[in-house]
Amino acid sequence: MASESEERANRKACRPCARAKVRCAWSRSEASPSSGKAPICDRCLRLKKACGAQTPSARAAPVPRTRFGQLEKRVEDLFYTLQNQEMPRNQPQTGITPASTLKSTPSPITTFKNRESDRSSKFLMPPQSLISSEAQLADDALWPPNDEADTLLAIYTTSLGHLFPFVVPPNLPATELRSTRPFLFKAMVTAASYHNRDVQRRRSRDFTISMTNCMLLEGYKSFDLLQGLLLHVAWYHCHVKRNSQMTNLMQLAVAVMADLGLNKPVHANDRRKLIYDVTRSTYGFTSETRVLTNDERRALLGCYYLSSTASTVYRKIDPLSFSRHMENALEQLLESQERESDVLLYHLVRLQNIVQDITAAIPYDEPCATQSRGASFVMHVNMLARSLSEFQISLPVALQDNDLLMMNVRTAKIFLYEVSLYDAPWEGTSAHQRLDSLWSCVEAMHGFFRIFCTMPDASYIIMPYSIWGQLSHALLTSSRVCLVEIDGWDKSLIDDDKKFLSVLNGVMRKLDASQKFAKANWLGEAEDAILARIITKFGWMRKWFEEHTGEKTESANITAGQVEEGILAEHGQEIQETVNEYTGASSGPTQALATAKLQRQLQPRNLQLYNLPTNPVRTAKMSRRPAKGDYIDTAPPQDTGNKVARKAVLVGTQNIVLGGKTVIQPDVMIRGDLVRTAPSSSSSSSTSSGGAASNTAVAIGRYCFLSRGVVLRPPGRMYKGSYTYMPLRLGDHVFVGQGSVVQAASVGSHVSIGRGCTVGEFAIIKDYVKVLDGAVVAPFAVIPSFSIVAGQPARVVGEIPEGGHDEFELRDMYKTVGNNPQPLP
Repeated sequence: MASESEERANRKACRPCARAKVRCAWSRSEASPSSGKAPICDRCLRLKKACGAQTPSARAAPVPRTRFGQLEKRVEDLFYTLQNQEMPRNQPQTGITPASTLKSTPSPITTFKNRESDRSSKFLMPPQSLISSEAQLADDALWPPNDEADTLLAIYTTSLGHLFPFVVPPNLPATELRSTRPFLFKAMVTAASYHNRDVQRRRSRDFTISMTNCMLLEGYKSFDLLQGLLLHVAWYHCHVKRNSQMTNLMQLAVAVMADLGLNKPVHANDRRKLIYDVTRSTYGFTSETRVLTNDERRALLGCYYLSSTASTVYRKIDPLSFSRHMENALEQLLESQERESDVLLYHLVRLQNIVQDITAAIPYDEPCATQSRGASFVMHVNMLARSLSEFQISLPVALQDNDLLMMNVRTAKIFLYEVSLYDAPWEGTSAHQRLDSLWSCVEAMHGFFRIFCTMPDASYIIMPYSIWGQLSHALLTSSRVCLVEIDGWDKSLIDDDKKFLSVLNGVMRKLDASQKFAKANWLGEAEDAILARIITKFGWMRKWFEEHTGEKTESANITAGQVEEGILAEHGQEIQETVNEYTGASSGPTQALATAKLQRQLQPRNLQLYNLPTNPVRTAKMSRRPAKGDYIDTAPPQDTGNKVARKAVLVGTQNIVLGGKTVIQPDVMIRGDLVRTAPSSSSSSSTSSGGAASNTAVAIGRYCFLSRGVVLRPPGRMYKGSYTYMPLRLGDHVFVGQGSVVQAASVGSHVSIGRGCTVGEFAIIKDYVKVLDGAVVAPFAVIPSFSIVAGQPARVVGEIPEGGHDEFELRDMYKTVGNNPQPLP
């Protein structure tokens, strides 16, 4: 009995009594431990409940209260997450992805670890979900091998990179870039695959699948993903779907930027970082700070630029606000002067700041708003117009001829003066103020189309998506100007070359010329799918406008001969009178020569952009002074005989040396402003001896021929801690075909470079070399003498035969070009 009473005294309360928090009594229990039956307490017996012992529960671990304990807990949770989410290497793969694909396309897990390891000592990032191997769904058959990838990366760097300065590609070989920066690698290769639109579209689809699985399914986020997404948006027209996803992609880029912590500065006592725990998450403080790198600053400003441009053109979403953090990033990027393209980036962002001021002052989304109208509204417009003028005046000399920036300036002016098409903001103002604004809009559109239609034919193939959006916006505004009905607005007074149908025909002709250029260089009989789609849409636009306005134009089908016949038929008497004044009413060859010369003066400068002269009589009578030729001939006393087209673009002429008898055709660009900035070892000796070789950016020998659209650009590299450029030297008798880009260190004498070629940075081409059309010479490649090279990348495919040296002589070709050309003998 004593043992039984002790057992009852030490027994804990049963489970029902413990829950009810009442005393558990055992005085009337009918069972005992010796009877083999479970004991029942008095309360459970009375209430007929299931009496049973309590089940022990696990006690929660104590929450660390100190700062060191919290950090230790976060580190433990991070390692636990990494260990559980990393897949075993011997696990069999299931799904679409083959095993060979997974071996050649490594998972970004290693990239993520390498990227975070060097930052963990400075700032502890929150744990991120890592991408699994199945989530990539890559298709290695679409992506080129390393040799071809190096060529495509070189094409992007030389031809496309300067059009989007917000992502600077790293100078890495394809093998390393593919493994460490997979998304940036895919985006660059996709953008550079414009020679085959079908392959480009399939690669963009594979990129989209990989990006979607990584971001939305796996929650993977990295700076590499952000840069790849920005490039994907920058050339979005290359893979645009039937249902546009531009808005979604822009929001994804902004979301990745925010998750990476680039949108706001990280400072002491920042409460944005979370302290992660297995069962809960709370806000905490951080005493660490972090400074953005230049690449991160470019990506931040790239998100702002793309969102602002999309908001200006399409007006579907509001742009990112330009914060003090962005202002500091922009100024620090300019001060560092790490890249030459950062100057262009700086002015593009500054221009978008003015555009956002226009958005804030002009209620395009609510044109009937009462707070912006009357005299105060006119003052806002005048102030913003003055800001645009001051911005354009303050541009550096090297950027005043930049087509990309100038078209952005014209688009900002169109966006400002487009408000003249709305009635509500002009209530309480005089009629002439609105008419002046409308005419300024017409002039801004004319300036935009003039720049667009004078670009080289090859540039339309690689043009970024922002320019296509600006072109659509300018065409839409031009059609509205021709349809608007305002008191005092007389559309008949607008020049023919500024009317919508004339402008649209000129744009379609330029796109058709670009289509022919692509066919002649790499497409053959096929058509460029993007240009064909755009031309078709513009054709629908022209048909709709003609049906609704009754206006028709035949300028799209007018040839030079038809224009000449029209001039002779309509103004033949004035031509004959003026010819008589020139020749004294003589006949024969003198009169025929004078007639032909006067006909050329009466013809428009560009038959694709302008119609017949509105006052031919005045034009004929003012043609006594001989017109300037298309070429500047450096005749005696210089006696060099260089023939430079007036439409050629020579930047930094003080750093360009022409050896003599050189022909530079229209649309040629020579970047003499890219001169060496780092001091060389022999600079002191050359300066003391009076030499100026160290200031030479481009040196061209005798009897060189640069065809239309050629770009000569000195190569650049890091030298003694700073980015500098090295001279580009061409020998004698060098022919460069139409649309080629040359960034070589030196090109020897008697060299022929075909159409559409790309010569990479610091390449060396020896004497008597023939580069066939469309070849891509890789950077730092050396082409031996007497070789014939072709392919992408270029390889030696033959040798110059004996007796074939004469075809490199350009003396006879030199005589066929200029103000007084001579036929070939």
